[in-house]
Amino acid sequence: MELYNGNSMFFRNQKPKQLTFEDRLASLKQFGFTTHTEAGDHCRVMRDGCATVVADLGGGKVGMGKPGVLLGSEIAMLVNRGYQMFLRAPSGKEAPALATHLKALHAFEEDLREAHAAEDRPGRRARTPADRPCAFAR
Repeated sequence: MELYNGNSMFFRNQKPKQLTFEDRLASLKQFGFTTHTEAGDHCRVMRDGCATVVADLGGGKVGMGKPGVLLGSEIAMLVNRGYQMFLRAPSGKEAPALATHLKALHAFEEDLREAHAAEDRPGRRARTPADRPCAFAR
């Protein structure tokens, strides 16, 4: 009797490859994101005027900071003042949030989430920036 896989007739599932922090950053570049290494195990991920900080938690796990809009070299977070949204940088610099900022931030968050999910489930195809509908088509 001929045996498969050497010792037994049963097929074993392949163990998923544990992705490193560098592997995850390289896959983000495929989705149109640019990365800039910061101090230690932190990296800034940017695209279309939006950014977030990604940290290596070890063991193939990644921690993501809250995404925001770039004001100069700082990542500004959205602040609701009741009547309008504002962007506030850590230094205290503020600017009114325009519709273009909000659309870009929404697309950035969505695509970052999809890119992160695609790394965890390699069999699924994630959207690329070319798949995203044009904001001016409406």
